[in-house]
Amino acid sequence: MKQPLVELHDASVVKNGRTILDRVSLRIDEGQHTLIFGPNGCGKTSLLKLLTFQDYPLWSQSEIPPVRVLGESRWDVTELRKSLGIVSGDLTSKFLNDYGSAQLTATEAVITGYYASRELYDWTPVTDDMRQAAAEALGRMHIVSLADSPIEWLSTGELRRVLIARALINRPRALVLDEPTSGLDVVAADEFLATIEQLATEGVTLILVTHHLEELLPCVEQVLLFQRGKVFRRGSAEECCTSECLSELFGQRVVVTQYGGKKNLRRSFE
Repeated sequence: MKQPLVELHDASVVKNGRTILDRVSLRIDEGQHTLIFGPNGCGKTSLLKLLTFQDYPLWSQSEIPPVRVLGESRWDVTELRKSLGIVSGDLTSKFLNDYGSAQLTATEAVITGYYASRELYDWTPVTDDMRQAAAEALGRMHIVSLADSPIEWLSTGELRRVLIARALINRPRALVLDEPTSGLDVVAADEFLATIEQLATEGVTLILVTHHLEELLPCVEQVLLFQRGKVFRRGSAEECCTSECLSELFGQRVVVTQYGGKKNLRRSFE
């Protein structure tokens, strides 16, 4: 029987008097690769922050905690990041915009994953075992050749791979990717998604958070559609990713097409 990786029970988030997430209940099991999909502003990013304890839900009188990750409702965030590898556009920007982080080599950036930090300091031990593990993680992402390159020299796609290697160094139970192909060209996006799908075959649970239907991988077992802070629909890709369902989600006519095994979404002007 699969164990729950993430559980939300009537979880709500309110900021500045505005309800961002409204009594959301969902479950993602270990090994259950999941796509969280919806239009801009539907609550996807807030959901991600809730799962990573960057945001906290409203207090609930229920005996069931509103948020549980790996069975626990309380986490040291540093420890959580070792069990739940997270790669987002925000993390990418932080590495590039912080001078100390940008000067790191790809190997050093991966090693920072041990410390859930973005820098290595004089008092931060870096062992041969850590360097070997970093080399193996870079190898899994097919970028060993970049090991000694400063990350400020890397393309967006290369840096994204480095940050996934950083997440993998702790052997996380799941990998959470927020808008994984944002900023990548078509070729780089295809190559990147193929690498991500390979990780799924190696036993890493994938949680993909996106508004790009092209990021729906064949391995995805569960789709969660979000609309205005609520779960609009859940089910398989065949059930949720249809023209009719997504037209209702977006509130206007859209068409789902498929080419080369990938689904695409476009607005209909008919």
